[in-house]
Amino acid sequence: MKAYAEILITPRELRNCTTLQKNIILQRDNDVLITGCVLDAQCEPISGAVVVIRQISHTHQVPKEKELGYTLSNQEGKFALLVVRDDTINYRLDIYEPIMKVE
Repeated sequence: MKAYAEILITPRELRNCTTLQKNIILQRDNDVLITGCVLDAQCEPISGAVVVIRQISHTHQVPKEKELGYTLSNQEGKFALLVVRDDTINYRLDIYEPIMKVE
């Protein structure tokens, strides 16, 4: 994601207040963060699962598929992928069981 902001809250700002309000303004971009969680049949998280993302472009007569990369699920089974928002592209996620046990 291209948009990023950082704020610093000082002890002076926190002194004598119960609520502190800060405004953060970010530029909107064309990126979308896809998040998910990989679970087994008992709804337990699976760590180390391989999540492959493929882009399917519909700008050609025959849809064109391209593998963009992969990520691994963390200890809680969670994963995140950043993709570009485009009306002519679909994304497909393929999930594979862990290749080796992650501890």
